[in-house]
Amino acid sequence: MEKNEINSELSFEQALVKLEEIVEQLSTGSGSLEELVRQYEIGIKYLNQCRSKLEEAETRINILSKEIPNATNREDNNGF
Repeated sequence: MEKNEINSELSFEQALVKLEEIVEQLSTGSGSLEELVRQYEIGIKYLNQCRSKLEEAETRINILSKEIPNATNREDNNGF
């Protein structure tokens, strides 16, 4: 894997840690302009990966939420 590529198999939490590390590196401002831009580019990739995983989780939650019976159905079944 090249230095500017990311591991797409990382969990959300692992990708978030990588993103936080990059943000920390960028906030120090140490390094050449080229290296900082490269780190920024990698950070954007991790950010997009995190967003994608969040969207997947949101979709799954929405699907599962539709399977929950609404309150009127529970009342019709004596609360069960």
